[in-house]
Amino acid sequence: MTPSTEANPATSGETPRRLLIVSHCVLNQNAVVQPLARSAGVMRSAAEWALDAGYEIFQLPCPEFRFAGPHRAGASFDDYNTTAFHSSNARLLDSVIRHLLRYREAGYEIVGGLHVQGSPACDPDTGNWVTDLLDAAAAAGIEIRQLWQLPQTATGEFRSGDSQVSFGDPATRRCYPDDATSLTPAQAERRAALAATRIIGPTLPVNRTGARHA
Repeated sequence: MTPSTEANPATSGETPRRLLIVSHCVLNQNAVVQPLARSAGVMRSAAEWALDAGYEIFQLPCPEFRFAGPHRAGASFDDYNTTAFHSSNARLLDSVIRHLLRYREAGYEIVGGLHVQGSPACDPDTGNWVTDLLDAAAAAGIEIRQLWQLPQTATGEFRSGDSQVSFGDPATRRCYPDDATSLTPAQAERRAALAATRIIGPTLPVNRTGARHA
């Protein structure tokens, strides 16, 4: 029997199922640089917040694990701002975007992304992987309007209602750290354009940080 390719009729006339895009290590701390792991596995407070909010979870692959493996050293934005890393991201994102499009076709609402404050790849403000993800999503016509973040604290506890866990509108992202030294001419031009057009006083709160080496 050939599987149906039609949208799920159960969503017709009903509130759509809500899908949250989640950075890999929020649900699997085994993928991070091990001295920086903040649990034996799942960051429980973030996972429980998502489930309590009624979100269904789409776990992203870990770009750093895919690129450098489980025994990699800590790294910075500049360490990962390479053609090789972005090419690896593009290969991962081909499948990610195909999956997200399938979910959208089936009637799911993509509510936003939950990422990791301070991570060189997954920081919601300046992470290399998050920038590549949002660019790929925009190119595919997938709208992502809100970002949350696992806070850069010793425990990483995610407290619902705490402004520290809500990054805000992706349109306010810097994309690149202010002290980045590895920007290509195209990236430098983009940073200048973003600085010139950045939204002032967004409706959603924006929380930024300096990137940690992770």
